[in-house]
Amino acid sequence: MKKRIAGAALLGAVLFGIAAKGAIRETSTRVRASIEWARGGRQTAHFTPNEKVLTPADWRGARIYLFSGLHNGPGMWDQPMFRPLVKHLLANGWQIVIMDSHVTVARHFDDGGISYCRALREWIDDTDHRLDRATPARHRVLFGISFGGYQAMMATAQLPWVDGYVAISPVTRIQALSEFWFQNNDRCNPFGVSKELSTRPGFVSYGDSDNRVNSVLIKDLVEQVRPTTIVHPGKGHEAIEEYRPSLRWLADLDLAV
Repeated sequence: MKKRIAGAALLGAVLFGIAAKGAIRETSTRVRASIEWARGGRQTAHFTPNEKVLTPADWRGARIYLFSGLHNGPGMWDQPMFRPLVKHLLANGWQIVIMDSHVTVARHFDDGGISYCRALREWIDDTDHRLDRATPARHRVLFGISFGGYQAMMATAQLPWVDGYVAISPVTRIQALSEFWFQNNDRCNPFGVSKELSTRPGFVSYGDSDNRVNSVLIKDLVEQVRPTTIVHPGKGHEAIEEYRPSLRWLADLDLAV
């Protein structure tokens, strides 16, 4: 009996050691990757023109830019959750521009976001001018979810030709995201352009329990900017699914007629 107990104890210790070693290795890998990412040197923010344009047959001049979440990429709008949004916009006469705003390099914010804001503004401005040469637009709205909401707000504040913006569960402070814990966007965040945003029609919705982007930060921002705001009680970042109220807000803008 004593031998069996001793054997079981020894086996348990070995298995525990293997598991602990694996956990330590995994943690060490994550930490090492983060340190390498942080120390990798400055990289200039750059966006590659690679948009997808959907134009309804009865288009009358209203253009909407769609910006996806941090890790989703433009394929986000083909997902079952968001496909009805795209269909609704097309049915209501919007020309849709799906922007490839995938972000993988946190070092864009080494300078507090100055280069990032400049690159974002130039990217969207150049895209719009290029599209206008083929199909001139009369109205333009920027629509973003999560990190895309951050992009929509920052571009709106910098581009005078934007008629309004929609930000669903938007990022405000970049360091709120675990991927960007070692960075800051103190020189490229919606709080710094709250005056400019407050002069534009805007819609913001979020869950009041969102730990992904920090709902307290969004609450503080909307109190400064005063856009049309909807808060979803008890919801976290899954509130990105609650985009339908924004479609009613877009209809009230009356830009697609």
